[in-house]
Amino acid sequence: MLKLGVEVVACKKDGDFAKALEFVLPYEKFCCQLAEKIIRKSADIFLIKEAERIQGIFYFKEKNTLLCCLPKKNKKIAKSLSDFFCKKSIFALAGKTDYIDFLQKALFLSAKEKRIFFLMRHKKKLCGQSSSPLQNDLVECCKKDASNLMPLHTGFFKEEVLPDGKEIYLPSLLRDLEKLLEEQKMLALKKGGLFVAKVQTNASSKNFTQIGGVYTLPQHRKKGYAEFLTRTITNQICSQEKTPILFVRKENSAALSLYKKCGYKSYGTFCFLYC
Repeated sequence: MLKLGVEVVACKKDGDFAKALEFVLPYEKFCCQLAEKIIRKSADIFLIKEAERIQGIFYFKEKNTLLCCLPKKNKKIAKSLSDFFCKKSIFALAGKTDYIDFLQKALFLSAKEKRIFFLMRHKKKLCGQSSSPLQNDLVECCKKDASNLMPLHTGFFKEEVLPDGKEIYLPSLLRDLEKLLEEQKMLALKKGGLFVAKVQTNASSKNFTQIGGVYTLPQHRKKGYAEFLTRTITNQICSQEKTPILFVRKENSAALSLYKKCGYKSYGTFCFLYC
């Protein structure tokens, strides 16, 4: 029997994931991480459906960041989401700014902190490669490098990710880094046997690969390491026939200048909302 109301249902069958991916692809550049999770057939993918037609998709797991694709917004969808989340704890939301604004109102969420980022995409052509005195010390990292990468990873997390008032739990951060190194690509530069700068992919979907985690230790900045790494990983992604994308905080003028220099252009805004 055809269900006419709006409902939230878990994505379980192969056919569900195929339909979810078909729905997300037109908005893929705004939700690359969500698209990757659908491709991987991750647990905790949910469909918002009305009369058996998908109206939106989100990924939700307790104590994790909620990812969403919500191009359609109305009172019925808001009510179904409010009912679904009424007894659930949300740590953070991430997505295209208008998606997050809609969710915040629908779920009556008060924001402890709200960060706005520019979404940027590359022109999908190889960008000129800059040189670096450390280019011969470029390492494609793997799980065994995790402990040695922790100073970089911790520094990035403190400066770019950690919400105000929160403290880092290092064992958890190390586990997250090990998982990242298993699932994504990370490039790093070494100097004197120590890692001093890094870049990584955060997600890779059908047509796009999102880069992030660009970070140089403070004492090694202004030496071109970030530009060298950004250009290197951008060229690698382009050679795979995918479009590199990233997001950068609106107030980070230095990073904006760097990415524009490397051939990236802004195409929208992205929001992180910590609840």
